[in-house]
Amino acid sequence: MATAKLKAGSLHWLQVAALGIAIAISGNVSGWNYGLGVGGWGGMLLAALAMAVLFLCLTQSLAELAAALPEAGGFDGYVRRALGPTAAYLAGMSVAIALAVGAGLAVSFSEAYVSAWLGFGGWPVKALWVILGFAPPALFVTGLVMWWNRVLSPAAKRLLRSPECPSSASSNAGLAVGPPPDVI
Repeated sequence: MATAKLKAGSLHWLQVAALGIAIAISGNVSGWNYGLGVGGWGGMLLAALAMAVLFLCLTQSLAELAAALPEAGGFDGYVRRALGPTAAYLAGMSVAIALAVGAGLAVSFSEAYVSAWLGFGGWPVKALWVILGFAPPALFVTGLVMWWNRVLSPAAKRLLRSPECPSSASSNAGLAVGPPPDVI
């Protein structure tokens, strides 16, 4: 198994802290309305303090792991080292499922906020979020096809027309079907 190397200086500590805060706050903003209704301000304060302790422990643990085991891959990389490839696969799939479920929850909560603020919602707003979610992958695939046609395709055609390829003049675009002509 090849070991991955981390690029030094790719993320500054402030960027990592901003990512962690954004992940934590996005979940809290979506769920605190329910907590306020059930626990009131005192209950929410206790819950926020408990979450602060939890995230402090989590971030410190991950910081120690990242310093002790500097490799790319995230949680499943640490699990692979400690428990083996099967447990790492399960950990990686758990994170992937959690992100997929989290994306669905984010769409549902944002639809509820749009409905409360603007007075319309439901499936049209969810469909808009799905379309916006598929826009980056669609742009990526479009860019990949354009790159292939502009960069790789001409290079492949030049390679097939090169003098080192004796059958490039044939109609099968450079693929030799029989023995070379000088052997006959």
